Amino acid sequence: MAFYPCAIANCIFDALAYENSCYACRQIFCFQHYRHPLHECSLGKGKGTIGLRHTLEEEYEPEVIQLLSCLNVDSIRTEVELLRPGHQVATVHFSVDWADLACSYMQGQSNFHIKIDFQDGVSWFMRIRRRLSRNYTDEPLKLNIASEVATIQALQSAGVAVPNAYARPSNSQFHPKIIYCYQSMIPGAAWVPFYHRNERYQPLSDPSINHVKSLAKWFIHMEKAKFDKVGSITCQKDATGFEVGPIIDRYPYHYARPTSWVLSIPQQTGGSLPSKLVYR
Repeated sequence: MAFYPCAIANCIFDALAYENSCYACRQIFCFQHYRHPLHECSLGKGKGTIGLRHTLEEEYEPEVIQLLSCLNVDSIRTEVELLRPGHQVATVHFSVDWADLACSYMQGQSNFHIKIDFQDGVSWFMRIRRRLSRNYTDEPLKLNIASEVATIQALQSAGVAVPNAYARPSNSQFHPKIIYCYQSMIPGAAWVPFYHRNERYQPLSDPSINHVKSLAKWFIHMEKAKFDKVGSITCQKDATGFEVGPIIDRYPYHYARPTSWVLSIPQQTGGSLPSKLVYR
C-alpha cells in the first residue's frame, strides 16, 4: 500500500490512497481531514451519501465500463494466436458485465485479468493495468509493465520456474490507453486462502501444500539466478538480451494526481472509437 501526502496544504500526515481517496472530488486525504471543514466537497462536509468505505461499484464500474468498450474477443484471439503460432484459441473468457471482470477470482489490486484457453489445454491471461489504483501517468505505467515482462523473461532464461510473458505487440490494435501484457498460466489447482480464522489451525489442503512447496522451490531457484546489475530490468532494443532500464522515480508523478483524468470513450456501434480525456 503506497502512502501519499494529504491534499490539505501543509498537512504533515500521509494518506492511504486506496482507502482515503474521495470519490466526490477525486482528492486524497489523511484520516484527520477526510471529513474536515477544509475538505470542501459535499462528502467532506458530511452531506454526501458516500461513506468512508466506498462501494464496489464506485471503485470499479467507471473504469471497467470504459475498459470493456475498448476490448473484444476477436482482437484478443487474433493477437494471442500470432504470439503463439500454430495454436488456436478455444475460449476467451470475456464478459460484457463489468462485475464479472471486477469481481473475478483472478482480479488483483493493480491488474485486471482475462483468461484465454487454447485448444491444446494451455491457458494464458491478458494482464491489464488498473489505471485508478495508482497515482501515475501513462509513461511510468508502461515502464513498469515493460520491466515486469523483461524480469519474467530474464528469470526464465536463468532457469527459474516462472510463466512466459509477452509484451504488448508493436502493431496492437487496442486503444493506446490500454496498458497490458500476456502471461501464461501455471498448470495445477490454485491455492485457496483461509476464509475463516478457524481454518488456519486445520491441516493444509493438497493444493495449499503444493503452493508452499512450489514457492520454496521458486525462492531457491531465485537464489541461484545471477544478475550483476541493480535496477529495473528492461529488454534491449534489439531484443537480444536484458539491461537495467531507466529508474522509475516516485517524483514528480507522485504529485501529479493523474487519476483525476479519465479516458472518456463514447459508446458507438462499429467504426473507430474516438476518445478524449475529461477531468473528474
